[in-house]
Amino acid sequence: MSDFSELLKEFLEEKNKNVISMAKYCDTDKSTMYKFLKASRTPASEELVRKMAAYLQLTPNEERKFLEAYQIAVNGKAVYFRRKEVEAFLRAPLMVHDMTAAFRVVKEEKPLRNVRLTEDQNDVESFLYEVLLSEAEKGNGKVQLYITDADERSSRFLALTLRKYPDLAMDYIVMINDDSFEYSREDSGHMNLRKLKCILPMSVLGDNKNFYYQYGTVSVGADRYLPYFTNILLGEDKAILFSGSQKKAMCITDAELCNEYRKLFEETMSVSKKLIVFADDLEQMFHYMAELSFRNLDAKMIFEMCPCFFKDVNEELLRKKIVPGIPEREALISEVLAYTEHNRSVMQSGKVTMIHCFEGYRDFMKNGLLRDVPSKMYIPLDMEERISMLERYISSIKKTDLHVLKEPLGPVENGFYVFLYDNSLMFQFLDHSGSLKVMRLDEFSYFETFQDYLESLIQNTELFYTRKELEDKLNELLQEYKTRYLQTVHN
Repeated sequence: MSDFSELLKEFLEEKNKNVISMAKYCDTDKSTMYKFLKASRTPASEELVRKMAAYLQLTPNEERKFLEAYQIAVNGKAVYFRRKEVEAFLRAPLMVHDMTAAFRVVKEEKPLRNVRLTEDQNDVESFLYEVLLSEAEKGNGKVQLYITDADERSSRFLALTLRKYPDLAMDYIVMINDDSFEYSREDSGHMNLRKLKCILPMSVLGDNKNFYYQYGTVSVGADRYLPYFTNILLGEDKAILFSGSQKKAMCITDAELCNEYRKLFEETMSVSKKLIVFADDLEQMFHYMAELSFRNLDAKMIFEMCPCFFKDVNEELLRKKIVPGIPEREALISEVLAYTEHNRSVMQSGKVTMIHCFEGYRDFMKNGLLRDVPSKMYIPLDMEERISMLERYISSIKKTDLHVLKEPLGPVENGFYVFLYDNSLMFQFLDHSGSLKVMRLDEFSYFETFQDYLESLIQNTELFYTRKELEDKLNELLQEYKTRYLQTVHN
Protein backbone atom coordinates (compact mmCIF):
# COMPACT_ATOMS: atom_id res chain seq x y z
CA MET A 1 0.00 0.00 0.00
CA SER A 2 1.21 3.53 -0.77
CA ASP A 3 0.76 6.56 1.48
CA PHE A 4 -1.73 7.89 -1.06
CA SER A 5 -3.91 4.78 -1.08
CA GLU A 6 -3.78 4.55 2.74
CA LEU A 7 -4.81 8.20 3.04
CA LEU A 8 -7.61 7.73 0.51
CA LYS A 9 -8.94 4.79 2.49
CA GLU A 10 -8.68 6.78 5.72
CA PHE A 11 -10.56 9.79 4.31
CA LEU A 12 -13.32 7.63 2.83
CA GLU A 13 -13.93 6.11 6.25
CA GLU A 14 -13.65 9.37 8.20
CA LYS A 15 -15.95 11.29 5.85
CA ASN A 16 -18.39 8.38 5.51
CA LYS A 17 -18.12 8.40 1.72
CA ASN A 18 -18.18 5.49 -0.76
CA VAL A 19 -16.06 4.59 -3.76
CA ILE A 20 -18.91 4.26 -6.26
CA SER A 21 -20.27 7.74 -5.56
CA MET A 22 -16.76 9.19 -5.73
CA ALA A 23 -16.15 7.51 -9.10
CA LYS A 24 -19.39 8.98 -10.45
CA TYR A 25 -18.53 12.47 -9.08
CA CYS A 26 -15.09 12.32 -10.69
CA ASP A 27 -16.39 10.90 -13.99
CA THR A 28 -14.20 7.82 -13.56
CA ASP A 29 -15.19 4.15 -13.60
CA LYS A 30 -15.40 2.42 -10.23
CA SER A 31 -12.82 -0.25 -11.12
CA THR A 32 -10.20 2.48 -11.55
CA MET A 33 -11.11 3.93 -8.14
CA TYR A 34 -10.67 0.52 -6.51
CA LYS A 35 -7.22 0.28 -8.12
CA PHE A 36 -6.34 3.60 -6.46
CA LEU A 37 -7.38 2.11 -3.14
CA LYS A 38 -5.27 -1.00 -3.69
CA ALA A 39 -2.25 1.08 -4.84
CA SER A 40 -2.12 -0.88 -8.10
CA ARG A 41 -2.62 2.39 -9.95
CA THR A 42 -2.29 6.12 -9.27
CA PRO A 43 -4.50 8.91 -10.64
CA ALA A 44 -3.44 10.19 -14.06
CA SER A 45 -3.45 13.86 -13.06
CA GLU A 46 -3.47 16.25 -10.14
CA GLU A 47 -6.77 17.61 -11.47
CA LEU A 48 -8.39 14.22 -10.77
CA VAL A 49 -6.92 14.19 -7.24
CA ARG A 50 -8.38 17.65 -6.62
CA LYS A 51 -11.81 16.37 -7.77
CA MET A 52 -11.48 13.49 -5.32
CA ALA A 53 -10.59 15.97 -2.58
CA ALA A 54 -13.64 18.09 -3.44
CA TYR A 55 -15.91 15.01 -3.24
CA LEU A 56 -14.38 14.06 0.12
CA GLN A 57 -14.90 17.63 1.36
CA LEU A 58 -11.37 17.83 2.69
CA THR A 59 -10.18 20.76 4.75
CA PRO A 60 -7.32 22.83 3.20
CA ASN A 61 -4.79 21.03 5.40
CA GLU A 62 -6.23 17.60 4.54
CA GLU A 63 -6.18 18.47 0.83
CA ARG A 64 -2.53 19.56 1.12
CA LYS A 65 -1.63 16.19 2.70
CA PHE A 66 -3.66 14.35 0.04
CA LEU A 67 -1.91 16.16 -2.84
CA GLU A 68 1.47 15.64 -1.22
CA ALA A 69 0.82 11.90 -0.86
CA TYR A 70 -0.18 11.80 -4.55
CA GLN A 71 3.03 13.56 -5.64
CA ILE A 72 5.09 11.16 -3.53
CA ALA A 73 3.28 8.20 -5.10
CA VAL A 74 4.03 9.55 -8.60
CA ASN A 75 7.61 10.74 -8.09
CA GLY A 76 8.92 8.89 -5.04
CA LYS A 77 9.88 10.41 -1.69
CA ALA A 78 13.42 11.36 -2.62
CA VAL A 79 12.46 13.33 -5.74
CA TYR A 80 9.43 14.92 -4.08
CA PHE A 81 11.33 16.26 -1.06
CA ARG A 82 14.26 17.32 -3.20
CA ARG A 83 11.94 19.47 -5.33
CA LYS A 84 10.31 20.93 -2.23
CA GLU A 85 13.74 21.86 -0.93
CA VAL A 86 14.67 23.64 -4.18
CA GLU A 87 11.43 25.61 -4.04
CA ALA A 88 12.17 26.65 -0.45
CA PHE A 89 15.68 27.60 -1.55
CA LEU A 90 14.36 29.84 -4.34
CA ARG A 91 11.86 31.50 -2.05
CA ALA A 92 14.64 32.60 0.34
CA PRO A 93 17.89 31.83 -1.46
CA LEU A 94 20.47 33.84 0.43
CA MET A 95 19.19 35.07 3.76
CA VAL A 96 21.56 38.02 3.25
CA HIS A 97 18.79 40.56 3.68
CA ASP A 98 18.12 39.14 7.14
CA MET A 99 21.66 39.10 8.48
CA THR A 100 21.36 42.12 10.76
CA ALA A 101 19.62 40.25 13.56
CA ALA A 102 21.42 40.42 16.88
CA PHE A 103 22.99 37.37 18.43
CA ARG A 104 24.09 36.78 21.99
CA VAL A 105 27.47 35.46 23.02
CA VAL A 106 27.80 34.28 26.59
CA LYS A 107 31.33 34.92 27.86
CA GLU A 108 31.96 32.98 31.02
CA GLU A 109 34.95 34.08 33.07
CA LYS A 110 36.36 30.71 34.05
CA PRO A 111 39.67 28.97 33.32
CA LEU A 112 39.67 26.62 30.36
CA ARG A 113 41.33 23.25 30.44
CA ASN A 114 43.35 22.25 27.39
CA VAL A 115 40.51 19.98 26.28
CA ARG A 116 37.02 19.96 27.71
CA LEU A 117 33.62 18.64 26.69
CA THR A 118 30.42 20.67 26.87
CA GLU A 119 26.75 20.08 26.14
CA ASP A 120 25.66 23.67 26.78
CA GLN A 121 24.61 25.47 23.57
CA ASN A 122 25.53 28.93 24.86
CA ASP A 123 28.91 27.59 25.91
CA VAL A 124 29.46 26.15 22.42
CA GLU A 125 28.59 29.48 20.76
CA SER A 126 30.82 31.32 23.22
CA PHE A 127 33.81 29.18 22.30
CA LEU A 128 33.06 29.36 18.55
CA TYR A 129 33.12 33.13 18.93
CA GLU A 130 36.34 32.98 20.92
CA VAL A 131 38.11 31.00 18.17
CA LEU A 132 36.94 33.47 15.51
CA LEU A 133 37.80 36.51 17.61
CA SER A 134 41.30 35.27 18.48
CA GLU A 135 42.08 35.00 14.75
CA ALA A 136 40.30 38.22 13.74
CA GLU A 137 42.36 40.27 16.22
CA LYS A 138 45.59 39.25 14.47
CA GLY A 139 44.74 41.30 11.38
CA ASN A 140 45.91 38.53 9.06
CA GLY A 141 44.11 35.71 10.83
CA LYS A 142 42.61 32.65 9.18
CA VAL A 143 40.17 29.95 10.25
CA GLN A 144 39.51 26.54 8.76
CA LEU A 145 36.07 24.94 8.75
CA TYR A 146 35.30 21.30 8.10
CA ILE A 147 31.56 20.57 7.85
CA THR A 148 29.88 17.21 7.57
CA ASP A 149 26.55 18.07 9.20
CA ALA A 150 25.55 21.59 8.13
CA ASP A 151 23.02 23.28 10.38
CA GLU A 152 21.33 26.64 9.81
CA ARG A 153 21.79 27.77 13.42
CA SER A 154 25.54 27.28 13.50
CA SER A 155 25.96 28.55 9.92
CA ARG A 156 23.97 31.67 10.67
CA PHE A 157 25.99 32.27 13.82
CA LEU A 158 29.25 31.90 11.89
CA ALA A 159 28.03 34.16 9.06
CA LEU A 160 26.98 36.91 11.46
CA THR A 161 30.32 36.75 13.26
CA LEU A 162 32.38 36.66 10.06
CA ARG A 163 30.47 39.67 8.79
CA LYS A 164 31.81 41.63 11.76
CA TYR A 165 35.37 40.70 10.73
CA PRO A 166 35.54 40.93 6.91
CA ASP A 167 39.36 40.66 6.86
CA LEU A 168 39.29 37.24 8.51
CA ALA A 169 40.19 34.62 5.88
CA MET A 170 38.51 31.21 5.81
CA ASP A 171 38.93 27.85 4.10
CA TYR A 172 35.72 25.82 4.20
CA ILE A 173 35.42 22.12 3.30
CA VAL A 174 31.95 20.60 3.07
CA MET A 175 31.26 16.89 2.69
CA ILE A 176 28.84 16.26 -0.19
CA ASN A 177 26.79 13.09 -0.29
CA ASP A 178 27.41 11.28 -3.58
CA ASP A 179 23.76 10.25 -3.90
CA SER A 180 22.06 13.31 -5.36
CA PHE A 181 18.62 11.82 -4.68
CA GLU A 182 19.12 11.24 -0.98
CA TYR A 183 17.08 13.22 1.51
CA SER A 184 17.78 13.14 5.21
CA ARG A 185 14.25 13.37 6.55
CA GLU A 186 11.02 15.04 5.55
CA ASP A 187 11.53 18.23 7.58
CA SER A 188 15.08 18.93 6.44
CA GLY A 189 14.97 17.96 2.79
CA HIS A 190 17.78 17.23 0.42
CA MET A 191 21.08 17.07 2.32
CA ASN A 192 23.38 18.58 -0.29
CA LEU A 193 21.04 21.49 -0.92
CA ARG A 194 20.66 22.08 2.80
CA LYS A 195 24.46 22.36 3.03
CA LEU A 196 24.51 24.87 0.18
CA LYS A 197 21.88 26.97 1.98
CA CYS A 198 24.19 27.05 4.98
CA ILE A 199 27.21 28.08 2.88
CA LEU A 200 25.56 30.93 0.95
CA PRO A 201 25.37 33.48 3.80
CA MET A 202 29.14 33.10 4.25
CA SER A 203 29.93 33.07 0.54
CA VAL A 204 28.93 36.73 0.10
CA LEU A 205 31.30 38.01 2.79
CA GLY A 206 34.43 38.54 0.70
CA ASP A 207 36.86 36.92 -1.72
CA ASN A 208 39.05 35.73 1.16
CA LYS A 209 36.53 32.96 1.83
CA ASN A 210 37.27 29.74 -0.10
CA PHE A 211 34.88 26.80 -0.43
CA TYR A 212 35.77 23.20 -1.27
CA TYR A 213 33.89 19.92 -1.36
CA GLN A 214 34.59 16.23 -1.10
CA TYR A 215 32.34 13.21 -1.46
CA GLY A 216 31.61 10.66 1.21
CA THR A 217 31.75 10.53 4.98
CA VAL A 218 34.29 12.10 7.32
CA SER A 219 37.57 11.65 5.47
CA VAL A 220 39.65 12.31 8.57
CA GLY A 221 37.59 9.77 10.49
CA ALA A 222 40.75 8.07 11.72
CA ASP A 223 40.52 10.59 14.52
CA ARG A 224 38.38 9.05 17.23
CA TYR A 225 36.49 12.26 18.11
CA LEU A 226 35.21 13.34 14.71
CA PRO A 227 32.37 10.83 14.28
CA TYR A 228 30.79 12.29 17.42
CA PHE A 229 31.07 15.98 16.56
CA THR A 230 30.99 16.03 12.69
CA ASN A 231 32.26 19.65 12.39
CA ILE A 232 35.55 21.43 13.14
CA LEU A 233 36.48 25.10 13.46
CA LEU A 234 40.26 25.56 13.63
CA GLY A 235 42.27 28.59 14.63
CA GLU A 236 46.02 28.76 15.22
CA ASP A 237 45.96 27.73 18.88
CA LYS A 238 42.24 27.15 19.54
CA ALA A 239 39.81 24.71 17.98
CA ILE A 240 36.32 23.39 18.53
CA LEU A 241 34.78 20.12 17.38
CA PHE A 242 31.00 20.48 17.45
CA SER A 243 27.78 18.81 16.37
CA GLY A 244 25.58 20.42 13.71
CA SER A 245 23.03 21.38 16.34
CA GLN A 246 25.76 22.95 18.53
CA LYS A 247 24.49 20.94 21.49
CA LYS A 248 27.76 19.08 22.01
CA ALA A 249 31.33 20.18 21.54
CA MET A 250 34.94 19.56 22.44
CA CYS A 251 36.87 22.77 23.07
CA ILE A 252 40.64 22.68 22.58
CA THR A 253 43.24 25.23 23.69
CA ASP A 254 46.25 22.99 23.21
CA ALA A 255 48.47 24.33 20.37
CA GLU A 256 50.05 20.96 19.66
CA LEU A 257 46.69 19.21 19.32
CA CYS A 258 45.38 22.08 17.16
CA ASN A 259 48.38 21.60 14.89
CA GLU A 260 47.55 17.90 14.49
CA TYR A 261 44.02 18.78 13.41
CA ARG A 262 45.40 21.38 11.01
CA LYS A 263 47.54 18.73 9.32
CA LEU A 264 44.45 16.53 8.92
CA PHE A 265 42.50 19.48 7.51
CA GLU A 266 45.19 20.38 4.98
CA GLU A 267 45.51 16.74 3.89
CA THR A 268 41.77 16.74 3.24
CA MET A 269 41.85 20.09 1.41
CA SER A 270 44.64 18.85 -0.88
CA VAL A 271 42.31 16.20 -2.31
CA SER A 272 39.16 18.35 -2.28
CA LYS A 273 37.66 20.24 -5.22
CA LYS A 274 36.67 23.89 -5.47
CA LEU A 275 32.94 24.13 -4.84
CA ILE A 276 32.31 27.76 -5.75
CA VAL A 277 33.93 30.06 -8.31
CA PHE A 278 33.01 33.75 -7.96
CA ALA A 279 32.86 36.78 -10.20
CA ASP A 280 32.57 39.70 -7.80
CA ASP A 281 31.70 42.64 -10.06
CA LEU A 282 30.06 43.51 -13.36
CA GLU A 283 33.28 43.52 -15.37
CA GLN A 284 34.25 40.08 -14.10
CA MET A 285 30.73 38.84 -14.85
CA PHE A 286 30.88 39.89 -18.51
CA HIS A 287 34.38 38.46 -18.90
CA TYR A 288 33.09 35.20 -17.46
CA MET A 289 29.96 35.18 -19.64
CA ALA A 290 32.07 35.90 -22.72
CA GLU A 291 34.36 32.99 -21.85
CA LEU A 292 31.37 30.63 -21.59
CA SER A 293 29.97 31.86 -24.90
CA PHE A 294 33.35 31.44 -26.59
CA ARG A 295 33.29 27.80 -25.49
CA ASN A 296 29.71 27.46 -26.82
CA LEU A 297 28.40 27.02 -23.32
CA ASP A 298 25.35 29.24 -23.52
CA ALA A 299 22.76 28.63 -20.83
CA LYS A 300 20.15 25.98 -21.65
CA MET A 301 17.68 26.98 -18.93
CA ILE A 302 17.35 30.22 -16.94
CA PHE A 303 15.19 30.99 -13.92
CA GLU A 304 14.88 34.75 -13.32
CA MET A 305 12.80 36.15 -10.48
CA CYS A 306 12.85 39.40 -12.50
CA PRO A 307 13.05 39.35 -16.32
CA CYS A 308 16.47 40.32 -17.66
CA PHE A 309 15.71 43.68 -19.28
CA PHE A 310 19.41 44.42 -19.40
CA LYS A 311 19.76 42.57 -22.71
CA ASP A 312 17.40 45.16 -24.28
CA VAL A 313 19.55 48.15 -23.31
CA ASN A 314 20.87 49.97 -26.41
CA GLU A 315 24.08 52.01 -26.60
CA GLU A 316 22.36 55.38 -26.21
CA LEU A 317 20.58 54.32 -23.04
CA LEU A 318 23.68 52.61 -21.70
CA ARG A 319 25.81 55.73 -22.08
CA LYS A 320 23.09 57.79 -20.45
CA LYS A 321 22.49 55.48 -17.49
CA ILE A 322 25.86 54.07 -16.44
CA VAL A 323 27.12 56.28 -13.63
CA PRO A 324 29.86 58.70 -14.78
CA GLY A 325 33.27 58.13 -13.24
CA ILE A 326 33.13 54.33 -13.14
CA PRO A 327 36.67 52.99 -13.82
CA GLU A 328 37.25 52.00 -17.47
CA ARG A 329 33.75 53.11 -18.36
CA GLU A 330 34.22 52.92 -22.15
CA ALA A 331 35.71 49.42 -22.04
CA LEU A 332 32.83 48.30 -19.82
CA ILE A 333 30.24 49.78 -22.19
CA SER A 334 31.83 47.96 -25.16
CA GLU A 335 31.85 44.67 -23.30
CA VAL A 336 28.25 45.09 -22.15
CA LEU A 337 27.07 45.85 -25.70
CA ALA A 338 28.85 42.77 -27.09
CA TYR A 339 27.32 40.61 -24.35
CA THR A 340 23.76 41.94 -24.78
CA GLU A 341 23.91 41.48 -28.57
CA HIS A 342 25.02 37.87 -28.15
CA ASN A 343 22.42 37.34 -25.42
CA ARG A 344 19.59 38.61 -27.64
CA SER A 345 20.68 36.28 -30.42
CA VAL A 346 20.72 33.26 -28.13
CA MET A 347 17.30 34.09 -26.65
CA GLN A 348 15.75 34.56 -30.09
CA SER A 349 17.08 31.17 -31.20
CA GLY A 350 14.55 29.46 -28.90
CA LYS A 351 17.28 27.14 -27.59
CA VAL A 352 17.08 28.58 -24.08
CA THR A 353 14.16 27.85 -21.77
CA MET A 354 13.42 30.92 -19.65
CA ILE A 355 11.26 31.04 -16.53
CA HIS A 356 10.16 34.45 -15.20
CA CYS A 357 7.74 35.69 -12.55
CA PHE A 358 5.16 38.21 -13.73
CA GLU A 359 5.65 40.22 -10.56
CA GLY A 360 9.14 40.98 -11.90
CA TYR A 361 7.66 42.94 -14.82
CA ARG A 362 5.54 44.98 -12.43
CA ASP A 363 8.56 45.56 -10.19
CA PHE A 364 10.53 46.93 -13.16
CA MET A 365 7.75 49.31 -14.23
CA LYS A 366 7.22 50.50 -10.66
CA ASN A 367 10.88 51.07 -9.72
CA GLY A 368 12.86 51.33 -12.97
CA LEU A 369 15.50 48.98 -11.52
CA LEU A 370 17.52 46.38 -13.42
CA ARG A 371 17.74 43.70 -10.74
CA ASP A 372 20.58 41.88 -12.52
CA VAL A 373 22.93 44.90 -12.26
CA PRO A 374 24.30 46.57 -9.08
CA SER A 375 22.15 49.65 -8.42
CA LYS A 376 25.22 51.77 -7.62
CA MET A 377 26.40 51.36 -11.24
CA TYR A 378 23.47 53.01 -13.01
CA ILE A 379 20.76 55.63 -12.72
CA PRO A 380 17.26 54.06 -12.46
CA LEU A 381 15.22 54.34 -15.64
CA ASP A 382 12.60 57.08 -15.81
CA MET A 383 9.02 56.28 -16.78
CA GLU A 384 9.43 57.07 -20.48
CA GLU A 385 12.49 54.80 -20.65
CA ARG A 386 10.68 51.97 -18.87
CA ILE A 387 7.75 52.20 -21.27
CA SER A 388 10.07 52.14 -24.28
CA MET A 389 12.00 49.15 -22.93
CA LEU A 390 8.85 47.16 -22.14
CA GLU A 391 7.57 47.84 -25.68
CA ARG A 392 10.81 46.48 -27.15
CA TYR A 393 10.66 43.51 -24.80
CA ILE A 394 7.09 42.58 -25.78
CA SER A 395 8.00 42.64 -29.47
CA SER A 396 11.09 40.46 -28.86
CA ILE A 397 9.54 37.49 -27.04
CA LYS A 398 7.53 35.91 -29.86
CA LYS A 399 10.25 33.39 -30.80
CA THR A 400 11.51 32.74 -27.28
CA ASP A 401 10.85 29.64 -25.15
CA LEU A 402 9.37 31.69 -22.31
CA HIS A 403 7.34 30.54 -19.29
CA VAL A 404 5.98 33.18 -16.90
CA LEU A 405 4.72 32.24 -13.45
CA LYS A 406 1.47 33.75 -12.25
CA GLU A 407 2.83 33.99 -8.70
CA PRO A 408 6.47 34.70 -7.71
CA LEU A 409 8.70 32.18 -5.98
CA GLY A 410 10.04 34.54 -3.36
CA PRO A 411 10.71 38.29 -3.22
CA VAL A 412 11.66 39.77 -6.60
CA GLU A 413 14.01 42.30 -4.99
CA ASN A 414 16.45 39.45 -4.27
CA GLY A 415 17.44 39.68 -7.93
CA PHE A 416 18.22 35.96 -7.86
CA TYR A 417 19.00 34.19 -11.15
CA VAL A 418 19.69 30.51 -11.86
CA PHE A 419 21.53 29.48 -15.07
CA LEU A 420 21.85 25.85 -16.18
CA TYR A 421 24.69 25.17 -18.60
CA ASP A 422 25.94 21.75 -19.75
CA ASN A 423 26.37 19.94 -16.41
CA SER A 424 27.15 23.21 -14.64
CA LEU A 425 25.04 25.51 -12.48
CA MET A 426 25.45 29.24 -11.98
CA PHE A 427 23.75 31.68 -9.63
CA GLN A 428 23.73 35.45 -10.07
CA PHE A 429 22.53 37.71 -7.28
CA LEU A 430 23.09 40.93 -5.37
CA ASP A 431 24.57 40.58 -1.89
CA HIS A 432 23.53 42.57 1.20
CA SER A 433 25.67 45.56 0.10
CA GLY A 434 24.20 45.65 -3.41
CA SER A 435 27.32 44.18 -5.03
CA LEU A 436 26.89 41.69 -7.85
CA LYS A 437 27.90 38.09 -7.27
CA VAL A 438 28.16 35.38 -9.90
CA MET A 439 28.64 31.94 -8.41
CA ARG A 440 29.41 28.84 -10.47
CA LEU A 441 28.96 25.37 -9.00
CA ASP A 442 30.53 22.56 -10.98
CA GLU A 443 29.44 19.81 -8.57
CA PHE A 444 27.03 17.71 -10.66
CA SER A 445 24.41 16.87 -8.03
CA TYR A 446 23.50 20.56 -7.68
CA PHE A 447 23.07 20.89 -11.46
CA GLU A 448 20.95 17.73 -11.51
CA THR A 449 18.82 18.92 -8.59
CA PHE A 450 17.96 22.30 -10.11
CA GLN A 451 17.47 20.88 -13.60
CA ASP A 452 14.98 18.34 -12.29
CA TYR A 453 13.09 20.99 -10.32
CA LEU A 454 12.85 23.52 -13.16
CA GLU A 455 11.82 20.86 -15.70
CA SER A 456 9.11 19.59 -13.34
CA LEU A 457 8.00 23.17 -12.68
CA ILE A 458 7.26 24.02 -16.33
CA GLN A 459 5.32 20.76 -16.70
CA ASN A 460 2.79 22.16 -14.22
CA THR A 461 1.11 24.40 -16.79
CA GLU A 462 -1.50 25.68 -14.32
CA LEU A 463 1.22 27.77 -12.65
CA PHE A 464 2.00 29.69 -15.85
CA TYR A 465 0.27 32.11 -18.19
CA THR A 466 -0.40 30.89 -21.71
CA ARG A 467 1.41 32.91 -24.39
CA LYS A 468 -1.84 34.74 -25.25
CA GLU A 469 -2.54 35.47 -21.57
CA LEU A 470 1.02 36.72 -21.12
CA GLU A 471 0.86 39.08 -24.10
CA ASP A 472 -2.49 40.43 -22.84
CA LYS A 473 -1.11 40.91 -19.30
CA LEU A 474 2.03 42.66 -20.56
CA ASN A 475 0.02 44.96 -22.82
CA GLU A 476 -2.32 45.76 -19.93
CA LEU A 477 0.69 46.62 -17.78
CA LEU A 478 2.17 48.73 -20.56
CA GLN A 479 -1.11 50.60 -21.04
CA GLU A 480 -1.46 51.16 -17.29
CA TYR A 481 1.90 52.91 -17.10
CA LYS A 482 1.41 54.80 -20.36
CA THR A 483 -1.78 56.24 -18.86
CA ARG A 484 0.04 57.16 -15.65
CA TYR A 485 2.82 58.79 -17.64
CA LEU A 486 0.41 60.84 -19.76
CA GLN A 487 -1.45 61.99 -16.65
CA THR A 488 1.86 63.08 -15.11
CA VAL A 489 2.88 64.99 -18.27
CA HIS A 490 -0.49 66.77 -18.48
CA ASN A 491 -0.37 67.72 -14.80
